[in-house]
Amino acid sequence: MRSKKSNGKISLNLISGTHVVLLGMDINKSELKGFLGFAIKRTDHTENETYWLKGFKTFEETSENANECKEVETQIHPIQAFLWGDYTAKPAHKYTYELFPVHGKPTKQIMGKSVAVTISTENEDIGTHAVYFNRGVAGSQAFSRKFGHEEGKLSDKAKKWLSRGLEESMLEFIGKANSSEYSIRASVYEFSYMPVLRAFKKAADSGADVKIVYDHLKGGPRETSDICIANAGIQDLMIKRSAKVSKISHNKFIILLKNNKPIEVFTGSTNFTGGGIFGQSNVGHIVRDLEIANIYHEYWKTISTDPEINMFREWNCAHSPMPNIENKSDDFLKAVFSPRLSKAKSSADNPYAIEWYANQLDEARMMVNFTAAFGVNKRLTEVFCNSTEYLRYLVLDNRGNKTTKERTKKIEANPDNKVAIGSVLGKTNFPGMLPEELTDLNKHVKFIHTKYMILDALSPEPMLITGSANFSDASTKSNDENMLIIKGNTRVTDMYLGEYMRLFQHYYFRKVYNRLRKRKGSTERKKAYLCPNNSWAKKYYQEGSVHWKERIRFRGDADNGYSITFFDIDETLFHTSAKVLVKKNGKVIRELSNQEFNTYKLMHGESFDFTQFRDADIFKDDSKPIKQTVDKIIEMSKTAVMNGSKIALLTARQSFEDMATFKQAFIDNKIPIEKIDINFAGDIAEKAGSVALAKKSIVEKYLAYGEYHEAVLLDDNKENLEEFMSISRVNQDVKFEAILVKQNGKFETYHVEEEIAAV
Repeated sequence: MRSKKSNGKISLNLISGTHVVLLGMDINKSELKGFLGFAIKRTDHTENETYWLKGFKTFEETSENANECKEVETQIHPIQAFLWGDYTAKPAHKYTYELFPVHGKPTKQIMGKSVAVTISTENEDIGTHAVYFNRGVAGSQAFSRKFGHEEGKLSDKAKKWLSRGLEESMLEFIGKANSSEYSIRASVYEFSYMPVLRAFKKAADSGADVKIVYDHLKGGPRETSDICIANAGIQDLMIKRSAKVSKISHNKFIILLKNNKPIEVFTGSTNFTGGGIFGQSNVGHIVRDLEIANIYHEYWKTISTDPEINMFREWNCAHSPMPNIENKSDDFLKAVFSPRLSKAKSSADNPYAIEWYANQLDEARMMVNFTAAFGVNKRLTEVFCNSTEYLRYLVLDNRGNKTTKERTKKIEANPDNKVAIGSVLGKTNFPGMLPEELTDLNKHVKFIHTKYMILDALSPEPMLITGSANFSDASTKSNDENMLIIKGNTRVTDMYLGEYMRLFQHYYFRKVYNRLRKRKGSTERKKAYLCPNNSWAKKYYQEGSVHWKERIRFRGDADNGYSITFFDIDETLFHTSAKVLVKKNGKVIRELSNQEFNTYKLMHGESFDFTQFRDADIFKDDSKPIKQTVDKIIEMSKTAVMNGSKIALLTARQSFEDMATFKQAFIDNKIPIEKIDINFAGDIAEKAGSVALAKKSIVEKYLAYGEYHEAVLLDDNKENLEEFMSISRVNQDVKFEAILVKQNGKFETYHVEEEIAAV
C-alpha cells in the first residue's frame, strides 16, 4: 500500500509491505538552513499505542552513554536520511506516521510543522498471493540484543523470531492435506528439516495421496536427504530424480490438490532445511490460481518420470514459453520452468530465458531491485554496466569466484548501481553496537538465498520475477527450476520491496563500515555519530548523484504512473524570426509567421517554401528563448526520465539537415536535448491534412502502447490543442491536459470549445 502527503515544506511518502513500512521523506531546499534531520512519531491504531520511533545513531554532544547498546528516540537524535525503514511494523495493522523536521543545534533543537500520513500494512495471507519472508539476518544487532550468541542449538524463541512465519506457513500448507480428499505433489532439492518431513508423513497418514520428487543426483544433497527420509519413515512417498544428464533438481515447491484437481502452489526460494528457514534470507510464496496450479502439476507429472534433459527442455519451452508482456497489463501472472533450450536453439518467439531477463532489466524505467547469490550472470552484468537515469540496487550473498568477482567490481564501479554484499559486524568501534555472529546453519550461501528481481517497483505496473532460479545459465539450461512472472500487482510488489530494502540497508551499512575500518587512519567511530549541522544533507541535493536519485525516487513522484509531456518549439519555447514563404508561379506572394502558418490555407496554385524554417543556422542564431517554458522543460528534465516519464518536442517544422546545429540552440539554453525526443510534424503534415492533424497522429503513436497514464501538450496554437484534446474522447485511460502558451509567455489551461467537448 502507498500513501503520500505534503504540507508545502516537507513531504512523507509511505510504502507498506507486511513487516516493513518504507518512509520516503523530503524537505524543500529552502528549508535546509540548520536542518538536523527528521523525527518520527508512530501511532499504532490496531494496538492503540503512540510512541517515537527509534534509531541507533546519536549526537556526540548529547549522547548520555555512547557505549550502552540501546536504541534512541528520533525526537532527540533525528534520522539523517531521506529514506528510512520501520522494521518493527506488524502485518494487517493500521499506522499513522507523523514526520517532524528538526532544526537548530544538537543541544537546542527546534521541531517544525509536521505532516502525518496514515497507512495499513498488508495481510500476509489474503487473496491470490500469500508471501512469507523470514528475517534472514541472524547476524544482526536485533538478534544480538535479543538472544546474544547462542551456543549450539537455536532456542525455540530464536527460531520463531528468525522464521517470522515462514516455517509456520509451510507446515500449515502441508497440513491442509488432512484427508483422502487431498493430494500433495512436491519437488524438492535439499530435504532435511524433520518437522517438514514429519508434516508430509502426517498428511499421508491422514489418507492424503503424497508424492515427492527429490534430487538424487551425484554430488547433490541426496545422502543427507536419504538419512532424513528414512528417519521420518516416508521412503514410500519419494521419487528419485537421478537422470545423469541433469545438473541439479533445484525446485522447492508443493502443489495442493483437492479431489485430484490442483488448487494452489507453495513455491519460492526456501529449501526444506533448518538453514533455509532460519538462516539465509528466503521467501515462501503461495499462489491460489487454478491456471498456475495446473501448469505446475503438469510440470510435476513430467519431472516425476525422471526425464532426460533434452526431452525435458523441449517440454518446458513448449508448455511455459517466455511470455510476451504488453506495457499495460492488469495483474499478469505466468510460470516459467527449466531446464530450457540453449541460446543457440531458442527463437524470437521463445527467447533464451537469460536474454529475456536481460531485456526486461534493460527496459526498466525508474528502478531495479535484484538479488543474487554468488555473482551476476555475464549478460546481466552487461546491462548493469550501462548508464541509466535511475538507480539499480543489487544484493549479493558473496562475490563468488574470480570471474564473478571481476563482474561485481565492474557493476560497483558504475555510479548508477548500489551494491550490498552479505556480511556481519565483527569487533566494532561503533558506539552502542554489539558484535554479530551467524548461526552457522549454512556453509555455502550464508546470507542471501532469494532469487528475485523487481522492475519499476514504485510504478503502478511493476514487474516481479521470483522463484528458485539464480538468473544464471546453469539455472536456465541445466537445472530443474521454477519461476513466477508477476506484473501489475502492487500489493505483492510492495511486500517484496519492503523486505528487499530492509535487507539492502542492513548489508549496505555493514559493507560501508567494514570498508572504512580497513582504511589506514579510519575515522569510522566519528562517522558513527550524527552530524551536528546540515552538511549531511547537501549530497542529497547534488543533481544526478546517487543520494539525489534515491531521494527523488522514494518521495513518490511516480505514484500516478508515467507521463509524457509535449512541447511545441516556435512561440512556445522560442520566439523565431523565421518565416514560411507562400509562393505562386515561382514568386513569393506572402511571408507567414509560425502562428500564421498554423492556420493558413493554401489557395489554388500556391505552395509553401520552408527554406528559412529548415535553416539550422537561422534557428540557432535568431531564436530567442521564452523564459517560462524553457525553465519548465529544464526543471522537468531533471526528474522526468528517472520517473519513467518522457519529454518530447512536437514542432510544425520539417526535419533539419544539420541536426547538430539545431540541437546546439537547446544546449546553449541549458535544455538537455539528449534526454528529449524530437518529432517533426511538418514531415507528415501534407499527408495528414494539416499540422494539427499531423501532431495528433504523432501523439496517438506514443499513446498506442498504453504505457502512459498522463499526456500534456504545451503549444501556442489553439487548433493544435483542440486536436490533441480530441484524443481523450477515445482514450479514456489517459489523463489529458492542454496548456496554451500565450504571447507573453504565461501559461493558461486550455479548455476546448463547447461544441468540440460535447462531441
